[in-house]
Amino acid sequence: MSKAKRECDVELRETRVWLLMILRANLIKPALIEPLLAENEQIISVFATSIKTARQNQRRISTFYM
Repeated sequence: MSKAKRECDVELRETRVWLLMILRANLIKPALIEPLLAENEQIISVFATSIKTARQNQRRISTFYM
């Protein structure tokens, strides 16, 4: 995984941790945090799927040119 992809993954997951901490500490109403958590989870899922697809495509290309 490239450095940029790793950094993005780390930032997304760190954001999730902070949102959960805010939620558990009752700093903001859950109704305001829960949609942000859901959005963050969706972005993490999309990002993870994108990385997986890119790796599969890279392997196919590598195999094709061998």
